[in-house]
Amino acid sequence: MQTNARAGPAPDEGPPMGTIWKYPVAAQQLTVHEIPQGAKALHVGPDPDSVLCVWFLVAPNMPLEKRAIVLVATGGEVPIDAADDYVGTFVVGSLVHHVFSPSPTQVHA
Repeated sequence: MQTNARAGPAPDEGPPMGTIWKYPVAAQQLTVHEIPQGAKALHVGPDPDSVLCVWFLVAPNMPLEKRAIVLVATGGEVPIDAADDYVGTFVVGSLVHHVFSPSPTQVHA
């Protein structure tokens, strides 16, 4: 009888690698980009050229899906379906804006 000399599970191949991509945010309430499925929003703020952007951790090989970026000024109304998808807050002069990134199918502006 032949036995397998190796016991236990296969060695861990490690998690799939991701890449960080940035997407510009238009100065309007709603911007939509095509982003790899499953992307995770990491940060919102100006890039080195002072363009407001959201950085996402993406799996580049995933199919693209539409993703909304919603800007809401302090005191503004947050679309109820976007409230759980908070990315961050940024300040420009005396204005404070809050950024959410739900799927566009969730947004009812």
